[in-house]
Amino acid sequence: MLEMTLIILLGLSTFLDTSAVNVCLDSTDADRCQIDANGNLSLGLCGITDADFDDLASCLEAAGPETITTLYLSHNELTTLPEGIFGGLTALQTLYLSYNELTTLPEGIFGGLTALQTLSGVSETTSSPRHVCYLLRSWPSLDTRRYLSYNELTTLPEGIFGGLTALQTLYLLYNELTTLPEGIFGGLAALETLDLHFNELTTLPEGIFGGLTALERL
Repeated sequence: MLEMTLIILLGLSTFLDTSAVNVCLDSTDADRCQIDANGNLSLGLCGITDADFDDLASCLEAAGPETITTLYLSHNELTTLPEGIFGGLTALQTLYLSYNELTTLPEGIFGGLTALQTLSGVSETTSSPRHVCYLLRSWPSLDTRRYLSYNELTTLPEGIFGGLTALQTLYLLYNELTTLPEGIFGGLAALETLDLHFNELTTLPEGIFGGLTALERL
């Protein structure tokens, strides 16, 4: 009887072992951490948490960081991302981070993603303005569309859109913006669509839209 009890307890301890590798990130499994024919690596809906950082890094390495063109990390439970996690992803063109629980991001975390063209949502990023600023400045190729909707942005730092002279569409709807800094849209001469709906804007600096000579939809 005692022997049977010990076996059951050992089985339960294995089942409840919080150090176990997330099955989506098990780089020893031939069916995991592998890109498809188009260079996509899907790690969405995997329940990935901050405790899985080491396994996430191993998974990216196993997939071949220089071959990943699209990375799906949406619908997980991340509250932050480890510094350098995207190092080596030189071919990455699309990054999905929406529907996590991000509250902070390391400075310059996206700096090496020189091929990135599309970012889909840094959702639930409550302390994001400084980090979003680094995000935007680090991606010179991310020029055509910018989606920052469905977040919890309360403000944006001056110069956040600096250098994005080819930006045509900017979505900032469904945030918690109460105002915008003077000159925030300066230099966006190609901007055609700006969506600020569903924020909490109460005041705006005079002439804030003055330099948007190509603007067609507001």
